Amino acid sequence: MVKFREIIQEMAVTLDKWQDRASKMIKAELLDKDCTYSDLAKRLAKIGVKYDDRTLANRINRGTFSAAFFLQCLVALNIKRIDIPDDLFSR
Repeated sequence: MVKFREIIQEMAVTLDKWQDRASKMIKAELLDKDCTYSDLAKRLAKIGVKYDDRTLANRINRGTFSAAFFLQCLVALNIKRIDIPDDLFSR
């Protein structure tokens, strides 16, 4: 019988992996657009979303952000399509 603690630990590891991937996806888009956190803050402000560059860096580096934040970043960066890496489908 699997212990409850083991199940919770596995869920935490899995969530950490997803958060890490989401963080890396935003960072890759920032690099591709040659965009700093300060630039992203300015672009987000143009669509009515207020964050300073330090707050953005912390959120993105942690990877603990909502789907809404992810979409806001994509819109601010003018990204209309994203490719989901194939390795995410093999889980």
